[in-house]
Amino acid sequence: MNYYIYYRSALPALQLVERVRAMHKELQTRCDVSARFFQQAADPTLWMEVYEDVQDESSFEAELTRLLSKHGIDQALAPNETRHIEKFIAR
Repeated sequence: MNYYIYYRSALPALQLVERVRAMHKELQTRCDVSARFFQQAADPTLWMEVYEDVQDESSFEAELTRLLSKHGIDQALAPNETRHIEKFIAR
C-alpha cells in the first residue's frame, strides 16, 4: 500500500522539516517504511508525505498516529486544517 498524505502547516518550513524528518527516521526504524517529503511549489504552506510499499497497514497507521503527536506535527497544522490521507495500490 502507498500512502499520500497532504496538509497545510502554519510553521516556518525549517521547523516543520526538522519535525517531519525526525518522525520519518523513527518510522523507518519501527516500521521499515521509507518516506519522501514535498513542499508544493506554488503554495509553500502545502506539504505532502509519501510512504510507499507499506506492508502492515494497521501497525504503520498506529505508529504514525503516535509519532505525529510525539513530534508535534499535528500541532503544526494551519488553523482549521487536517491531514488528508489517500491510499493507492501499485499495479
